Amino acid sequence: MPMAQNIERKHKVHEPSRQAYPVKAGEKLFLGALACAPSVGGTVAVPGLDAAGYRFLGMVTEGYDNTDGADGVLHPRAERYIVVDRAGKWQIPFTGTPELGKKAYILDDGQCTTAPVSNVECGVVVELGDAAGHWVDIGAAR
Repeated sequence: MPMAQNIERKHKVHEPSRQAYPVKAGEKLFLGALACAPSVGGTVAVPGLDAAGYRFLGMVTEGYDNTDGADGVLHPRAERYIVVDRAGKWQIPFTGTPELGKKAYILDDGQCTTAPVSNVECGVVVELGDAAGHWVDIGAAR
């Protein structure tokens, strides 16, 4: 089920690798969400999804509601963009049973799966967690 609100996702201390991305028209990306963009020629961010033709961008650390706006731009006066962290180990809820060292795939903007339809990889499972999620090294997806 896609995210319905901002969440503060647990993560291990790491040197952030932040990057800003414009937000697609009509989209809302929450703090703590997994973000994607089209694989080919895509620069505008959308909420994470398991669909062909998309790639993982990172974990949203500064979200944005662009539901009433046009495709975003990266400009100091036109703040229609998000900031994602492209590194570190993050605790992410799963469907399926993850295994250590195996790839994690995006199911939607709030969770990962071990049985993807379109193989949008977001990292590697590095530690089994609890009901809140398992630890995924998102830098390993690069």
